[in-house]
Amino acid sequence: MDFVKDSLTRFTAPINKHNTAYLDGRTAENTETAWAANALSQNSMLWHCCLGHYHHTGVEELMKQNLVTGLELGSKKMEPPEICEPCLAGTMNAKMFKYSKHHTSAPLELVHTDFHYVTHVTFTRFKYWITFIDDFSHFCIVILLRRKSDTFEAFKHYKAYAKNHTDQKIKTLRDDKGGEYMSN
Repeated sequence: MDFVKDSLTRFTAPINKHNTAYLDGRTAENTETAWAANALSQNSMLWHCCLGHYHHTGVEELMKQNLVTGLELGSKKMEPPEICEPCLAGTMNAKMFKYSKHHTSAPLELVHTDFHYVTHVTFTRFKYWITFIDDFSHFCIVILLRRKSDTFEAFKHYKAYAKNHTDQKIKTLRDDKGGEYMSN
């Protein structure tokens, strides 16, 4: 397989007997440099974004130690960092859950369950799925559902399956109070 641009073969990828292609060759050293000068080059927020959202103190260090060519903010002192939404979203943390003093000591002592929507309906018309996770073994069962009202029926199937495989009964079923088990 040849990859051609501007009538020149840039690289090739031989196809092996398993019908898999691997790129052949190595990367060439880039000798071109792009230089741009405008009023935006004086903006520390722009440099923060251009450097892959590198922290502002790090950008200052790059300038002070002359580690990057062309990184200049002129004679201006670097302004305080603005709020960067992508950085904020990437570093958000949920509150930690309280450490549980209770630990299960046997299968089915505590089973976690949750109900989910399928983003695209399957070709066999499943729209939902439900999970059952045993806290002791972390064994997980996923059951696909066509209707939300099938939730309790799925639980009954899981309950029978779990009893048959562990010879024990479910002691506690924990859900997120989403209402999936509430119906007529």
